[in-house]
Amino acid sequence: MKKPYKIIRTTIGEYLMSKEPYSGIGVYIFACYPSLECLYIGKSKYVYDRIRYHFKDPDEPLSMFIKSIMEDSIRFRLDILVPESQNDLEWIDRAERALIFHFQPQFNTRGIITVST
Repeated sequence: MKKPYKIIRTTIGEYLMSKEPYSGIGVYIFACYPSLECLYIGKSKYVYDRIRYHFKDPDEPLSMFIKSIMEDSIRFRLDILVPESQNDLEWIDRAERALIFHFQPQFNTRGIITVST
């Protein structure tokens, strides 16, 4: 698999409070400090909107977990893998699938689905 064009490494809090957060296509990874256990891996054409959605969906297990420990969760690590082309849906599908297989994140319970908007 081709490596990402760019990797954005930040925290959830820094990303959501950023004046100009990255909002294009990519694969995103939530990891927990200090263990850096992988919590969730997702993909989207619009990463910023999708990450914000995780905090708005009251029935989503990841959302409930993050909200229950909100003070600590804003320090969770967030990595965003950006493909070379903003149209490369095939790359983000393959990258997400490979990362889920490798890390087995605890909140990826629905399996691998099509790209979210």
